[in-house]
Formats: sequence, structure tokens, C-alpha cells
Amino acid sequence: MKNSGINSAFVVKVGSLLNRHVEEIVVESRGFLSEIENSICKVRDDTPIIFNFTLENGANGVVVRGKIVSTWEGTCRRCLTRLKGNIEAQIGEIYVPDPDIETEYLLENENVDLSFAIRDALILELPLAPLCKIDCLGLCSVCGADRNESPCQCYESQGRDEFSALKILLDHSDTESEKAN
Repeated sequence: MKNSGINSAFVVKVGSLLNRHVEEIVVESRGFLSEIENSICKVRDDTPIIFNFTLENGANGVVVRGKIVSTWEGTCRRCLTRLKGNIEAQIGEIYVPDPDIETEYLLENENVDLSFAIRDALILELPLAPLCKIDCLGLCSVCGADRNESPCQCYESQGRDEFSALKILLDHSDTESEKAN
């Protein structure tokens, strides 16, 4: 987990903690990271990430606990309207010299690079299917009109009903039960 392009805003020197000169290190800062995204939302590269962490000496390394705050951008999953929102993540991570890549982060040369843990935590908190509002009507599948802005004429003119297939099954079921009687 080496990072050749280390962002100094996210690197904390922990020698005094490891040598037990201090009990904890408190870090309050902000910085910028790239590649924080899923298929529909992201934290822009020029969006500040604000973090507040406490670093403590652990059994074999450093324990990091704290809070991360930023903003995300994306699109509504139904109507494709651009969205923005706040994102907040809590972390509790362990940094050791020889990490298990699934559960720990690298403690190297008495430095802790928080960028990996911050990126991982924010990616997990990004919405996977955001909505502009809970009752978003979405786009018309025929003409593409935003049904939140105005009623779509396609459904009305074509007699579309989302439940028409179920009504046919129900009518067929009623007819079969009448024949049986």
C-alpha cells in the first residue's frame, strides 16, 4: 500500500507516539483526494475533505479513530437531475508495519498515510442509488420528458398503465374460477 504521490495533508508522523513520548496525537485538517467515486456519485477532486482524528498507540501499531466530512455530487437514479449532498464517515482503523491488506493499513517509517483509509471510508458512504426526492416520477420511457416537471402525454395517449399486465392476469383468473363453478 505504498503511495508514490503522497499528499502531505494526510501523512502524520507518529514517532513520538510509538516511542511513548505522547499518549495520543489529535489531527484536525483538510485536504483533497482523487478517485472517490462509485458508478453514480463522486467526491470531486477539488472538493475539500475535512477530517478530525485521534491517533493512539495500539498493541502492534497505531489506532486511528475519527470523523471525515465532505460533499458529493451525482445524479438522481430516476430523472437524472444533478444532485449534491453532504457525506460523513466515521473510521476506526489500525496501522501496522506488516498489514493484513483486508483489515489493516501500512505504518511505514513512523508515518501514517491517512489518505487510503479516508478514501475507503468515503467510497463506502457514497449513495448507490440517490433520488432527488422520495416520490420522484422519473423520465418518460417513451419521450424522455421529466415527469416531475409536467405530466407526460405519452402515458395518457397510449392508455399506458403500469399494472395492465396484472389486470389481465386477474381477469383471466376470475374467468377460470367462474368456469369452475
